[in-house]
Amino acid sequence: MRVPRRPQAATALALLLASGGLAACGSSSSGSSEPQPAKVENVRGQRRIVLSRQASERIGLRTVPIAPAGGGARRLTFVPYSALMYEPDGSAFVYQRSAPLAFVRRPVGVDHIAGNDAFLSSGPPAGTSVVTVGADELHGVEIGVAEE
Repeated sequence: MRVPRRPQAATALALLLASGGLAACGSSSSGSSEPQPAKVENVRGQRRIVLSRQASERIGLRTVPIAPAGGGARRLTFVPYSALMYEPDGSAFVYQRSAPLAFVRRPVGVDHIAGNDAFLSSGPPAGTSVVTVGADELHGVEIGVAEE
């Protein structure tokens, strides 16, 4: 299985932070009462990333539902390859939409990759919305890259 390199993601995150995209996760220096662009909440032992509508638009956030991959002995589902994120140990995950503008990390088992599709052997069920554009930025918020 090929593990993706995402140099464009690091560049995009750096540009987003430099432009003030998600960098204002702390308090605003202008003293305005604008909501935080992104925050991490602990909900039942899970980290949930919540974006403001403006932050979602700024990063171009896109989601799609996980699709069934058809019959056969193995009940696979699939997502666009762009939905996959990888841990340093090689384990994969996706960001699942848990509410409008709220996302949680969900581990997935990757059976195989064919073209732009990642076929999953485990993970959220078909129909679950996952992030395909903006996952790198969500990950940055989750691990604290965008905090001041």
